[in-house]
Amino acid sequence: MQVLNHSLTLSFYTHREYETVRGAVRIYLHWLRALTDIPDGNIPRPLLDTPEKYFRNIIDALRNLFCRRGEAKGEVPRGLAIERQAREVETVLDAIRALTHSASRKYQNEVWARTLSFLLNSADLLLADPLSPEEMGMRVGSRVVDTLFDLWFHAVLNEEIPSPTYWRTLAALCRRWRHHVTVVESWARKLLALTVLVCRKMYGDEYCRISIRELLEYFHIAIIS
Repeated sequence: MQVLNHSLTLSFYTHREYETVRGAVRIYLHWLRALTDIPDGNIPRPLLDTPEKYFRNIIDALRNLFCRRGEAKGEVPRGLAIERQAREVETVLDAIRALTHSASRKYQNEVWARTLSFLLNSADLLLADPLSPEEMGMRVGSRVVDTLFDLWFHAVLNEEIPSPTYWRTLAALCRRWRHHVTVVESWARKLLALTVLVCRKMYGDEYCRISIRELLEYFHIAIIS
């Protein structure tokens, strides 16, 4: 795992290093299936025996993907290097989101706690400081924030927020990110979707006819009027 962890810190400016990073990401995401009810038999036995232990190490290592890479001489321009990194970040976000649904019931608490912590830290790596037009945060920041807020609301619904400390951390970090328009827009969309849903539950489906994509994600929420 030390080799894979180091691979996730490599540059995206050369084809060889990019393929190394890409391979490490896919190996780790494959190993995360050990947390599901039907794990792949090709996963190493230690991971199958104690998947929650290795999950902590894997998800901590994957945070390196979100770190900004400095300027470097390589085989590709900076724009392509950023695009490569962004694609790997999006792959990880999709896999983590899927894991919150597919993880075995006995690992759900661990998965949700580590996932929310991972997303808070990863978003902060990208959004804490002002960005230039070619920064990674400009390319993938909105996707990271959307994933964080989506899973946050689902964690609230499923009573998977581990402690009030998580709420305080989210509030503190959002204040640090408030100079990013994408953060304000994403949070506003989630709140608008929930507000529309509450109004429809109270006054009927014809009330507040606003078409919002997020409504589909929260439509199953039980709301007592």
